[in-house]
Amino acid sequence: MAPGESCCRICSRGLYSCHWNHPSEKKQRFAYCWFSILTLVTLLTLCWMYICLVTFNDREDVNWKGFVELKLWVNWFMVFIIISAVINIYCVLLLLFALFQVVLREPLDLHCLHKIFLFLGVLFITAGVTGMSLKWKTEWPTVLLSLQLAPENTMMSFERSVGCNVTAFETDVQLSKDRVPFLMHDHHHEFLRRTTDVKDKFPGLEFNHSTNLSWAELESLNAGTWFLQSDPFYSVSKLSEEERREAQNQSIPSLVQLLDLAKQHHTSLIFDLKNEDNQDVDITVSTILTSGIPQNLILWLPGTKRRDVMEAAPGFRQVYSNVSIMDTYGGHHLNVKYSSLSATEIRELRSRNVSVNLWVVNERWLFSLLWCSGASSVTTNACHLLQDMTQPHWTLGSNLYRMIWITVNLMSLLIMFGLFILQRNSGSFSHSKEKGKHVHRFSTWNQREMSPFLPSE
Repeated sequence: MAPGESCCRICSRGLYSCHWNHPSEKKQRFAYCWFSILTLVTLLTLCWMYICLVTFNDREDVNWKGFVELKLWVNWFMVFIIISAVINIYCVLLLLFALFQVVLREPLDLHCLHKIFLFLGVLFITAGVTGMSLKWKTEWPTVLLSLQLAPENTMMSFERSVGCNVTAFETDVQLSKDRVPFLMHDHHHEFLRRTTDVKDKFPGLEFNHSTNLSWAELESLNAGTWFLQSDPFYSVSKLSEEERREAQNQSIPSLVQLLDLAKQHHTSLIFDLKNEDNQDVDITVSTILTSGIPQNLILWLPGTKRRDVMEAAPGFRQVYSNVSIMDTYGGHHLNVKYSSLSATEIRELRSRNVSVNLWVVNERWLFSLLWCSGASSVTTNACHLLQDMTQPHWTLGSNLYRMIWITVNLMSLLIMFGLFILQRNSGSFSHSKEKGKHVHRFSTWNQREMSPFLPSE
């Protein structure tokens, strides 16, 4: 250690410039330029982390798209957000060391490795923004604006939702090879592979369409083991041993099974038809009418052959996914993604006595926001998180508030230091001697420019 040098000075210099023994004597013509770049990249990573937190509600969509592309089911969203957090923390710490360098009057000699890492960080965020814009662009309105306790689309999940006092079941209906309606969300792209043991049960067979297998073959598949093994929403630990055994033995349910459950508990049913052809519509309507469920419990969403369905089942409540089509049919039920309508549009629709259901909402803060906006109802995968809310949440949790408070203060401090450094090096004020005194010239600050902020006469 050189005489007069402290450990703090050496550590700061080493971590920022990688010069442990002596300051770099090489002139850094672009030192402050790199400092500005570092500041901008840090702010960029903070903005990106905010986007990730806002889109957390729709993390299941990201995981599904990742599975479709890579044929591997993992929590892709969490992988992505962890990498983003690491990049953000790295940039914040590097910026703090840069500020220490300024305070300690050390040269801002940013090491080339840090420059490479900053470039990779920007590349990662650019890829994320590009990917969202191309593959997930419906999420951008959310930026401007699941926990799950049972395997999806199984009778166990619907039975557990009854305990949450839901007003309707939401699902997706497809038809088997022998034209039996069954419940399954995934469609095409080896649609059974994610949530069943179809590859073990029928090795070598293609299963890219619902009609590849008969109902007997579909019913023989296990639809719960995947949930216990992958624990996609970190909720398996919350299940008792009896509940785990129940989940282990789940199979693909038929539409008739869900209709019987809905009729028993007088719960409404809304669903999509994954293959909206004429035969699928006719068979599904016939199955519903044969089940004996009251027609007013059916919220009919598919648009194919809607007028024929209205004639065959006049008691169905017709639901629309488009405002203009709803107005054409004179309907009063709308079902759209939560980010597709503004609060003003929701209130305008409600003033027309239109029931507005928004999907899919899994977070309390978002549920509270849509509640205050006037939405009639929401579709959720996390009814257990929302069922105990008797009013919107008006306050932030203590941990979230603390995180926001610290982040805002750090950003304010960084901006303040950055402005000071830019002001000091921009030559916006200068010192000159005149008659033995210092004269300060402020070239951009005068009474005229201040006049808009003065009280009006």
